Amino acid sequence: MQLELVPGDAFVARDSVSGALWDFEGHSISGDGSLDFVTSYLSEWYGWSAYHPATTIYALP
Repeated sequence: MQLELVPGDAFVARDSVSGALWDFEGHSISGDGSLDFVTSYLSEWYGWSAYHPATTIYALP
């Protein structure tokens, strides 16, 4: 599965392999199913960059 944002929508992601559409909460828009939740943590940039100095910043085109 490789997700990409659908242009023009607040947050809809498309699986570029199957074409399935997903909402912000990981629920399928175009069929049945849901994505598995992955545990994550919130961090301020200054804290993250101090511990992970090789991190690069990604910007949407």
